[in-house]
Parts: sequence; C-alpha cells; structure tokens
Amino acid sequence: MARKDAFPSVICAVTNARPVLAERLREISDVLAGTYRFYEIIIVDNASTDGTYALAETLLKSVKNVQYCLLSGRVGESAAVAAGLDRAIGDCIVTMDLLADPPELLPRMIGELREGCEIVYALPGGRLRGANIYDRTARLFLRSVARFNAVNVPEAMSSYRAFTRAVLNFILDSQNFHRTLPLAPAFSGYPYTSIEYERRPEARGSGRVGIGAVLRALDILFSSSVRPLRLVTILAVGMSLFSILYAIYVVLTKIFVENVAPGWTTISLQISVFFLVTSVVIAVMSEYLLQVLEISNRRAPFHLRREMHSSVMDYEQDLNVHAAGENLPRRVSQTVSLFSGGLSSDSLQKDNKSAS
Repeated sequence: MARKDAFPSVICAVTNARPVLAERLREISDVLAGTYRFYEIIIVDNASTDGTYALAETLLKSVKNVQYCLLSGRVGESAAVAAGLDRAIGDCIVTMDLLADPPELLPRMIGELREGCEIVYALPGGRLRGANIYDRTARLFLRSVARFNAVNVPEAMSSYRAFTRAVLNFILDSQNFHRTLPLAPAFSGYPYTSIEYERRPEARGSGRVGIGAVLRALDILFSSSVRPLRLVTILAVGMSLFSILYAIYVVLTKIFVENVAPGWTTISLQISVFFLVTSVVIAVMSEYLLQVLEISNRRAPFHLRREMHSSVMDYEQDLNVHAAGENLPRRVSQTVSLFSGGLSSDSLQKDNKSAS
C-alpha cells in the first residue's frame, strides 16, 4: 500500500511511564510508519522519576522519528502538552494519552483532516454514556463552559484529538494558551467532527476524580471566559439593591409598626448576606487577579531540561522542512534548528543580510 504524504505530529505527555513506554511507543511507530511517508512522535517527559528518560535513550536508537523532551520540573498536563505543540512541525497534529488511547485510530483521525475537517475529537464511549457521578459532572461542565464561551464542543472530550496546522497556529498565537488547552481548538471557530472509540481496558475507570479535577475545571472555567465575573458582578449589584430595599422596609416598619422586637435577627441576616456576597466577589476577583499576575510575570509554563532525537529522522534531509522555517509560527520556526542539518530562522536572516 502506498504511504500517504500527510505529515502527522503525534504528541504524548508522560509521567513515570517506564513500564509501558517501549511497547506503546513501538505501537504508535508501527501504525505511522505503515501509513505515512513522514511523521514524528513527540514524547514530553513531565519530570519522571522512575528512569523513563534512561529507557528512552535506548529506545531512540531503534525507533525512528521520535523527539523526546524532558521537562526540568513537574508541571500540569496541559503545560506538558503545550511543550510538545511548541515543537511540532507536522501539518496534522495529534495529542493522545500514551497509556489510555489506542494508536489504531490515528489513520482515521488524520484521514478526516485530509478530507477537509479542521478538528477531530475522539470521544471515549465509556465517558460518553457513563452514568457515574464523575462522567455526568464532566458532561455538565463541558456544556456549561461551551455556553459561557459560545463555542460548540462535544460533551465527552478527551485528550485524544487531531487538528490541522491552521488550528495549531491559532493556539500558539494565543497568550497563555496552555491554561485553556482543552478548549483551545474550539475557540478557533473551525468546524469539527467526532469519532467514538473505546479506551484501553487497563485505562477504564481511571477517571481523575478528586480535588485535582475540581481545581483543573475551575482553572479552565476562569481562564476561558470573563462571564463568571460578569455574573458575580450582577449578583453583587442585585444583592446591594435588595439590601437597600430591605433597609427601607426595616425603617418603615420601625416607624409605622408598634412593639417591634429587637432587631438582632434582622441585623444578623443583613450582615451574613453582605459578607457572603463580598466573599464570593473577592474569591472570583482574586482568581482573575492571579491570572493577570501570572501573565504579567511572563513566567514560562514549562522549561526543557534535555532534548534528544531518534538516531534516524526520515524527514531531516527533506528540503521542504528546512525551507518552511520562515513560514512557521514564531515558536515552531525556532525548532527547525534543532534538527541536524537544519537552519534556524535567525541564521537565515543573517545570511540574507550578508548577501545583500
């Protein structure tokens, strides 16, 4: 079967994945090598401590077209995936969970992109039809966030998704994009399609339930929209008006009604409502101020400690990859110089100036 000309970049963020890294990496490589002429697999090691990096050094001698990035410190999953997106040079981008997502679905997802669709979401069947509280809450949250932001997304998304270079350019041009990465493709406004699939048996039932899932959900909610703050503002104004009307009612009652009981209950109620609304406003404003502070500090969401490549990179001798450096996004264009024989955009500019 003739191999296709699409250039997929498959990105996987891993943490302490030594027991399954070799098997899963070879599975992905076999699927891509049998279907595509050029491809790359980007593994982002989220500061593993179980010797994953040492194993990867050995694997890269036999598995082709792998780019391995080791982060200097543990970061959130979205930030780790962002590190991979920052280095992808393919025209079809796929993010997947190395432990849970089957690579056999890759050709079908990439095929949808080649047929004109810009975004493909892979929907886990268990999560799509799940009746437990986690699955129900997750679907309700996605619907709510989609309505807040006026975007259209499936209600059972996972990290397994594919999108085109145009969508990736949109994501990379967004400031602090790692915070809204789960919804970032939808913000681009490009059309999408979805494919239902079943996760690996060993990954089923491993939903991230707990305070961590709640914090990630709140981070996405507050990062993706200002409407929660707008609703709180409306609530605060409404409660203020109610307090004024209630105060007028208390005064009129005092004037026209005899034998009014001591007002301890009324005062306590007013104080409690006031402090409740004040606390909610302060909490939401603090969350937004925290994000403003992080943006103003311009701290990088991730930092690479080490980077290595397979002994053989099929596309490193292809002139189209090197020549495309000037047309890639600012982050991606800088990565061209990482490949042997490649020229960075800065060096190209210096050569042009010297020639002129």
